[in-house]
Amino acid sequence: MPTKNVNEAFMLEKINEYVAQVNPDDRNWFGTLENLESFIFQNIEEDERDIQIKINFFEKSIEDMKKKLSSSLSKFQEIHMEMRMAQCFEKFGAWDKALSAYQKILILCRADVFALLKSEAIRYMGHIYLMRNQWEKAFDSYQISWKLCQAKGDQEGEAYAYSSIGIVNFEQGKYSLASKYWEKGLELAERLNETKLIAQINNNLGAMTSILGNWGKALTYYEKSASLFERSGEYRGLAETYHNMAMTYADAERWSASSRYYEKSCEIAKEIGDVRLQAMVKLNRVELYISIGDYCVGLALCNQALLTFQQLNDHLGEAETYKFLGILYAKKGEWYSAGTYFNDSIYLAKKHNSPLLQGEAHFENGKMQKQNGNTGEANKHFKVALTLFERLQAKKDIEKVKRELTSIEP
Repeated sequence: MPTKNVNEAFMLEKINEYVAQVNPDDRNWFGTLENLESFIFQNIEEDERDIQIKINFFEKSIEDMKKKLSSSLSKFQEIHMEMRMAQCFEKFGAWDKALSAYQKILILCRADVFALLKSEAIRYMGHIYLMRNQWEKAFDSYQISWKLCQAKGDQEGEAYAYSSIGIVNFEQGKYSLASKYWEKGLELAERLNETKLIAQINNNLGAMTSILGNWGKALTYYEKSASLFERSGEYRGLAETYHNMAMTYADAERWSASSRYYEKSCEIAKEIGDVRLQAMVKLNRVELYISIGDYCVGLALCNQALLTFQQLNDHLGEAETYKFLGILYAKKGEWYSAGTYFNDSIYLAKKHNSPLLQGEAHFENGKMQKQNGNTGEANKHFKVALTLFERLQAKKDIEKVKRELTSIEP
């Protein structure tokens, strides 16, 4: 087991103490598992190099607990332990391990009585495929989950499936379809008073509305989402909402508010141990440092985020990072490096079907080419960006590109 930045003997001693507390007779293992998970995160420094260390310690503690409880766990409890383990692996960014745990749940859920737990596991598998930009696999998982829920009359599960299918469409720039699925999900969620899902869909609607250029309406969605997440104690969702609010404030160049919400998001992401969200917050804070001309800090944050995205095989996270690296090197007047990063960003965004990111990278490449005096190349990139933004109906982005085109065309 790796030992960088941690005292292995101390960690193993504490893990053994937690496992020793587990009493198969009183069924109190779930609370102990949560406490142990928190302990591991609090006692390993926040460093991307330590992700694997966290995973190793957590996996050891789970295996030790499973051995101790093996004779007393019911099938239902065994499924829930695997579910908890899979969700923690997902949060740590250990997506292959999470998928393996979900696959084991599917085997445990062969009996019809566990059909709803099976549909939940399949939906969570879709989330991992989504983060890996595997759109077809994500969509298929959500569809299977939806059909299982529909067959069993589980309206709550149906609502969550609608929300998830909407996200797949949103990530591919199919905003009209995304909106239709979210409306279906929201209607069911409100009928069932499912607070967490109402909060999530409002967060989703805020992200889409922000892209479409209505920042005020987007913030209204976010504020409702944050209030509901906070009320329900769903801190991962709250952190994501704060992150989205920060990005919208940055789009509006309200840097103080943006910085405040990035701080809130980062604090929660560290507390709950969400590796990917921490990387996203680091990356999107780069825009703040660009605004004040601190390119060194911007580059450091990009490199930290890039390391995490590469470990997670998050290709769109990589593409987003390359876009920011291109911007930073363009600011420094290093045209070749800037162009290389923009091209890498465009390639990955196109390959993984993210038209918004592709358009943003073309736009920034056009600005760099204009700054370097290559107006012909700038014109080409701006026109590609305009086509992509018009397809998405991204109002503010369309306006920006048109201003740039007007400034270079006779």
